[in-house]
Amino acid sequence: SYLLLTSLFPEWNYFSAPLIINLFLIWIFYRMTNLYNTPKPVASIFNIGMILGVVTLLYQPAIVFVLLLLLALFIMRPFRVQEWLIGLLGISAPYYFLLLILYFRDVWDWRQMLPTISFRLPSMPSSIAVTVSIILLVVPFIIGGVFVQNNLNDICASIQYRIVSILLNKLEKAAIETGITRLCIAGGVSANSGLRNGLQQLADKKGWQAFIPKFEYCTDNAAMIAITAYYKHLAGESTSLNIPVTARAEW
Repeated sequence: SYLLLTSLFPEWNYFSAPLIINLFLIWIFYRMTNLYNTPKPVASIFNIGMILGVVTLLYQPAIVFVLLLLLALFIMRPFRVQEWLIGLLGISAPYYFLLLILYFRDVWDWRQMLPTISFRLPSMPSSIAVTVSIILLVVPFIIGGVFVQNNLNDICASIQYRIVSILLNKLEKAAIETGITRLCIAGGVSANSGLRNGLQQLADKKGWQAFIPKFEYCTDNAAMIAITAYYKHLAGESTSLNIPVTARAEW
């Protein structure tokens, strides 16, 4: 949405100072979208805030993106005062170092230290159609983010239900076509409670046998491959290093 929005500004379609600042803002957007899946987001939030502070220092109209960072924290993360303070600390960091430099140089006109480049906000298109387009881009993003944050558990449960139902439908079809009545699951995915319950219900409905491992045996696929290779090595079963290796099974 942001790329489409900025493409409407003619002055951001060629190399210019606002375009350079826009590059940093796109990076900030990218890091913001990854906040939700970050288990320890403190460093990312600080880095976003610091880059945002540099951008606002060089390009004052970008101060509106400070509100965007707070909005991203509100949408993407559960409310934690620590994360909000870290973001504000990152924003203030460039100004802190600027004040230190001004203090030690005894030069308090900070504008003299900035590059002599004309930074100005690109003119907004006056077309009503463009204004409506901007609203249609921004408003759904905000509404969608709030909806996802408030209904995350329901969304995850719906996705899990749909994936499990697809797997079981394909498994049922394959079993009917092949005549196999003894079904099993293995690997890390077999620890999923929805899949375990669904397979057992399918087996009970069709009169089949379902073999479901205990949770302690639902090992990750990579671990199962590694332990198999370990025992093959102990048994002396190995191949030379000059054979062609492929991930496509041919049995």
